[in-house]
Amino acid sequence: MGLTKVRGTFSEVQGTIAFDEQLPTRSSVTVVVKIKSLDTNNERRDRHLKSADFFDAEKYPTATFSSSSIVSTPDGYLVHGALSFHGVTREVAIPFSYLGHVVDEDSSGHRLGFDGALDFDRRDFGIVGPAEYNKLTSFGKLTIGEKVQLTLSIQGRLSTPKRLQDPIADSLYRRVMDRGVKTVAKEYRALRGQTPDSLMAVRQPQLDRLGQFLLQTDRVTDALDVFGLEVEAFPDQPTGHVGLGQALATAGDRARAIESCQKGLALNPDATRARGLLRRLNRPRD
Repeated sequence: MGLTKVRGTFSEVQGTIAFDEQLPTRSSVTVVVKIKSLDTNNERRDRHLKSADFFDAEKYPTATFSSSSIVSTPDGYLVHGALSFHGVTREVAIPFSYLGHVVDEDSSGHRLGFDGALDFDRRDFGIVGPAEYNKLTSFGKLTIGEKVQLTLSIQGRLSTPKRLQDPIADSLYRRVMDRGVKTVAKEYRALRGQTPDSLMAVRQPQLDRLGQFLLQTDRVTDALDVFGLEVEAFPDQPTGHVGLGQALATAGDRARAIESCQKGLALNPDATRARGLLRRLNRPRD
């Protein structure tokens, strides 16, 4: 009505940040938002916004942003990229500030903070709404405004753990350190061949956590073997393919890394880590 702002949040947001603290302009970000998770503190309004009149969450269940470049400005940074929403993709530039990082003692990692905001016209993304919502009021304003502000308050976590929190994955890690990853992989294949999946203690999440831990502790060759085992045992799970792609990229095998990430993305189009990795892998080499 031109009198108040309506504020809302999305509760289901997944993102991946590839951050270079020494040179932030070499960083990248990928975000996927579930439109159905919108909450404006009014159930009736939320239902209407998610209906075909506005966001059409059934037809367009996600909004995505993928950065293409980041440039330094006198006030902070400007991240350029493609914002896809309501079936429309537009190039946008989002001003943001890097707030710094703190050490997270509980996880032996770092937490990073960013603030940003983007103003845009809803009509640019095909959000028009019924005619009665586009009439002028006696105040001289449209019933619903055309300008929207997207406010971003982001906290990312970079984990550098000293040990695996998952006791099964940690036990598996210790066995790998004791007997070697190839021996443990052979034992796992033999056990899985004669044991129902429901009775297996080591499943896909444990293998993935082990692979990530090995990668983070610079045991790249062992990580490649673990992620390869994860893909072999759980070929329909995207996480293993993406983890394998990350390990291959770390090992310098760019072609196979791209192939593996593409397989993960085919299984889960919302896999932000795969999107981010592929964007960096496909970036022209310096």
